[in-house]
Amino acid sequence: MNTRTTLLSAPRPRRGAGGMTAIEMLIVVAILAVLAALLMPAVNAARQHAAATRCQNNLRQLGLAIRQYMNDNNNDLPPHSDKSNPTNWKFWSSYLRPYIPVTYQGNVKRMSLYCPNIDPTITTSNYTGYSFNGNFYKNDTKNQIFAPTRYAGQYPESKLPIMWEDVQIHTKNWDGGFPSATGGDGSNYEFAFRHNGKGYLLMLDGHVEAFTKRGNGKAINYPEYFWKP
Repeated sequence: MNTRTTLLSAPRPRRGAGGMTAIEMLIVVAILAVLAALLMPAVNAARQHAAATRCQNNLRQLGLAIRQYMNDNNNDLPPHSDKSNPTNWKFWSSYLRPYIPVTYQGNVKRMSLYCPNIDPTITTSNYTGYSFNGNFYKNDTKNQIFAPTRYAGQYPESKLPIMWEDVQIHTKNWDGGFPSATGGDGSNYEFAFRHNGKGYLLMLDGHVEAFTKRGNGKAINYPEYFWKP
């Protein structure tokens, strides 16, 4: 057999459309998979950081809305709820709506400021993942209305939590919570810690504080704050 003919007829490695052999393509795919695995924790961390930042900004905006309401209503805090019509309760979020735009999450119309880490499958329109301190309202039993409490500087605003991240089961109706570090055990709710083990408190002075879980995560474990008048 002619040696020249043998060399010309020998099979050559198959190459892909880009001129790469199958083995080379497998190597490239493996390298990309390793890089993706290495980058994924950093991507997730960045995503969680962005969600936490957005949550804090949401609470600050809610604080501005509360302050605007107080400025327009003789320094009264927004009413907790109006139960004078049992078939059409008016929750405190209704009083803040004029100061906060609304948006759509899928086909659900929500307040535009909701925690980005809440369960998106819950379709209650007022569900935001935030709750309001109901301890600063007096109960008008005659009219079945939670009347607003006028804030006159009797508490240090920087240590008075007015809103926080609440667990999902308790904030579907924006009904707020009644925490107390001096009386009661806050058994009707507990705080949520959705951002790498941290939760956020909005103080009446407008600043937002991060805090971590203590014990069962209820207000009784945080006596440094003024929960109840």
